[in-house]
Amino acid sequence: PELSYLEETEKLTAFIPGTISLAKLNFYCSLTLVALYPQADETEKEKYWQKLEANQQRLKAWAEQCPQNFQHQYLLVAAEMIRISGNWYEAINLYERAIKSAKENEFIHEEALANELAAKFWLAQEKPDFAQIHLKKARQCYQIWGAKRKVEDLDEKYFQWLGLTQTDTQNNTIPITTTSGRAGETLDFAAVMKASQAISSEIVLEQLLDRVMQAAIANAGAQKGFLILDKNGNWVIEAQAAVESDRITIIPSIPINSIDPETQIPLLSTAIVNYVARSHENVVLNNATNEGQFTRDSYIIATQPKSILCTPLLDRGKLAGILYLENNLAIGAFTPERVETLQIIAAQAAISIENAQLYEQLEDYNRTLEQKVEERTKELSHTLEILKATQAELVIENALLRSAEAPPSFDYQVGGSL
Repeated sequence: PELSYLEETEKLTAFIPGTISLAKLNFYCSLTLVALYPQADETEKEKYWQKLEANQQRLKAWAEQCPQNFQHQYLLVAAEMIRISGNWYEAINLYERAIKSAKENEFIHEEALANELAAKFWLAQEKPDFAQIHLKKARQCYQIWGAKRKVEDLDEKYFQWLGLTQTDTQNNTIPITTTSGRAGETLDFAAVMKASQAISSEIVLEQLLDRVMQAAIANAGAQKGFLILDKNGNWVIEAQAAVESDRITIIPSIPINSIDPETQIPLLSTAIVNYVARSHENVVLNNATNEGQFTRDSYIIATQPKSILCTPLLDRGKLAGILYLENNLAIGAFTPERVETLQIIAAQAAISIENAQLYEQLEDYNRTLEQKVEERTKELSHTLEILKATQAELVIENALLRSAEAPPSFDYQVGGSL
């Protein structure tokens, strides 16, 4: 039915020359043909492919004239055509380029579509971890766009990959509640949502860690903080922040028991970090030196800190990381409202960190694949050169053999006297 509608629409294009609707028709017609192609018979496949090539020729011309509007469309259709032709490894780069172009030029609905198609591609390759990255991003883009029914559709089809249960709500926003008690103490919803959106927009791990630390320091009222992640079964510090220096430092995975080279004192309380790692619970100390179960910890004794907040980054019950914050200017700096704010930010950070780590794996996979293709290409080129040289030698040998086997020639003269 979809194809018949498109064919009927094409008959009317003469009445709307030079409009953006022609480009949209071209783009969605091509995607429809790609979707129908695997089930078509050989005659239909030939017809569809010819139409796809004709559409792409026009779309390429538009993309060259105005890449901001059409480049992502051309790349996405190209990726889909490469996929159905069987060259799946070549499609990977095209999907990523299409997503990047759509995002940079703020076509969020087509960024969502490109992520969804990339996810289907990875599921077909039996790589669900990579598919999960794109599914979550597609869902997020559709939701921002306002396509509620499309979000519900993804939830129904891919709930196991999105980390949902069939009884989950269809709303992806993090629930925000105010702390009961004293009047007027409510969360700054705008600040929380701004921080969450900033974190969710990052997919590159290093940039994401920077965003998480900025949001944590700003919204929790901390002087310094550390972001701790699991690496090969060990908890390591990946990023640190300090209000005094007004910058975030990304650290190359140093152990949590590392010593500050200047003060020769541990960077943080490993006892608190290990407790949070085991219990998956917050540790909030209003006066760490004089209260709580960590007063005898060597770090607490050495540094005499005031306020400490350590919170787990949980994604569907799985510990994705730990945030450790301190404020040594005030007792009771981490109020219930600030703790609640940080928990909301931590929930978004946990999801984004897992996505970024999966994306990093995907990038590593792509680089490995490209390297293998490059190596194989060099091998084939070398083999081809050897074959050419061998062929040349055979030609010379054959020529010499023919020359050696040829009968001698004689010159006969006619005439003379006896």
